[in-house]
Amino acid sequence: MCMASQYRRGGRASSPGTAPMSQGQRMGWGALSARYVKSLLRNGGCAARPGLLTHPPGGLVWLPAALWLATTCPLAQAVPTKAIQDAVEYAARKFAADVGQESTETLTAKLTRLAARHGDEAVTAFRKVGPRALRLAEEAGEHANAAVRLMARHGDEALWVLENPQRMALFVKFGDDAAEAMVRHKGVATPLIERFHEPAARAIKAIDGQNARRVAMMAEDGSLAGIGSTDAILAVIEKYGNRAADFIWRNKGTLAVGVVLAAFLDDPQPFIEGTRDLATVAAAPVGETLRETARESARRTNWTAVWMTALVLVALLLVLRNLRRGRVRA
Repeated sequence: MCMASQYRRGGRASSPGTAPMSQGQRMGWGALSARYVKSLLRNGGCAARPGLLTHPPGGLVWLPAALWLATTCPLAQAVPTKAIQDAVEYAARKFAADVGQESTETLTAKLTRLAARHGDEAVTAFRKVGPRALRLAEEAGEHANAAVRLMARHGDEALWVLENPQRMALFVKFGDDAAEAMVRHKGVATPLIERFHEPAARAIKAIDGQNARRVAMMAEDGSLAGIGSTDAILAVIEKYGNRAADFIWRNKGTLAVGVVLAAFLDDPQPFIEGTRDLATVAAAPVGETLRETARESARRTNWTAVWMTALVLVALLLVLRNLRRGRVRA
């Protein structure tokens, strides 16, 4: 075999007498970097093999790929912090049953990856919920960030939402307002949100347990629908809170009158504060109806006939009086 054939590689040949081309020279830096990235991803990516980023095989040949992954993969930069280590030690004591056989090293690695994706809230959620936070965040999939935020805010109470498919679906669909309402009013908020959606979520989270149950009762017995303009009523409750919910509960019958509801929704604050009375609004249409009836009757009356009739009656009275006087003289 000739020397030229001996050094031919990949369609390129080296001249006789020169040193053989290295793999980097034959393939080019770009091709080697691409091969390295593919190899890294096949083996679990930067999360699975972070050591490959700091100690890539082949020295400088792999440096472009290592630099690219280090700047684009957030998990490549995930290093356990003291806060993470403290959270793991705290969870190991508080949630010993949930920790089970998992080592602190394993939990530290998992929490480090979670914190790389979701920030400090992941550490807060882990301290409040324990190892279940890791599982729930994974099960939430694309909604993991919202799930982590909910656990960081509400701790164990967030599990009421996250561990139930029905409530989790409402949380995903209607957001943090729905989650907060369901956490605050367990067993009451869910059917209201299913029926009235976001307006119910915003209203229910603004009131206490007693008034939340009142709203649920009005929804169940039909009086809320009987009032009408349900979204507007819920918006009033959202804005004015418990005072509005209590007022609507006490006056649900009166508010079912269209003109009264319109006046209330136009400016609810005076009614809620007691400076204006629904009764006066309810009575106003009755008085106006009577006045309108009188005006219509007057308009339709034949006043000529009325006056003629009056004159005839006066004439008859005069005749009768004269007849009586004549009899007396006789």
